[in-house]
Amino acid sequence: TMTLEEGGGEKEKEGSFAVDFVSGFLAEAVSCVLWVPIDVSKEQLQTQAELKVTNHTGSFNAIRNIIRHDGLLKIYRGYYATLLSFGPFSAFYFMFYEQFKTLLLQLRGRRPRLSNEQNQGGADSSCENERKVGTSCAEQAAEVAGSSRSLLFGEALVVGTCAGAAASFITTPLDLVKLRLQVQRSAARSASGRQTPFLYNSFWQGMKELLGQEGLLGSFRGAGARMLVFAPSSAIGIATMETLKSWYVRKFEA
Repeated sequence: TMTLEEGGGEKEKEGSFAVDFVSGFLAEAVSCVLWVPIDVSKEQLQTQAELKVTNHTGSFNAIRNIIRHDGLLKIYRGYYATLLSFGPFSAFYFMFYEQFKTLLLQLRGRRPRLSNEQNQGGADSSCENERKVGTSCAEQAAEVAGSSRSLLFGEALVVGTCAGAAASFITTPLDLVKLRLQVQRSAARSASGRQTPFLYNSFWQGMKELLGQEGLLGSFRGAGARMLVFAPSSAIGIATMETLKSWYVRKFEA
C-alpha cells in the first residue's frame, strides 16, 4: 500500500490484510465466470462413462450441448458453490502471499517498495560505474526498482508454497462441501438415480450438516491431499509471475 509524500514522493505503508483478502476474492469471482462452465463440462465428461446420461466428445462439445439442451444458465449451475469454495481460497492465498512476501523482503534487508528519492539515489550511485559495466543509467535504475519490489524465482516458490498450503488447508471444509454437491448432482443424473450418503440442499446447509455430523476434524478430511495439489501449483504460477514482472520492470520501465 502506498501513500504520497510532499513533493510527489511515495512512502511505504504496511499492507492491508483486508485489501489483499477482498482483492483475491473479487479476482476469483471474475475468473469463475470462465472457470465454472469448464468445471461443469469436466464433471459431465468424467462421469458420463459410468452414468451413461451424456455422450460428449470433448469440453467444447459438452459446453455446447449443455447450452443447447438446458439453456445458458444451466452452464453456470454451481457458480455460487464454486465461488464460495475457491473465492476464500484465492482471498486467503493472496493475503498470505503478500504478507509473507513483505516479511521476506524485510528480513533480507529490502523493502517491498522504495520511495522515489531512494530509487533515484540507488540509481545515481550505480551510474558511477556505468562505463565499467556497460549498462545505461536507465537500465540500472530499473534494475534497482525492480529488485526492491520483487522476489527471486526461488524465493517466490517458497513464499507461494507456504501461502498455497495455508490457504488450501483453511478452505478444505468449503471444498469438501462443493465436491459433495457435485457428486450428489452426478448421482442424481445417473440412470439408477442412486443416492449418496449425504443429501445437501444448498452449500450452507451442507456445511452445517458436515460440521454437525462429522465434526471439525471430519470437515478437514483430505486436507493433506488438497495441500499437495494446490501448494506446488500455486507456487509455480506466482513464481513465474514474479519473474516475468521483474523482467518487464527492467526491460520497459527504464
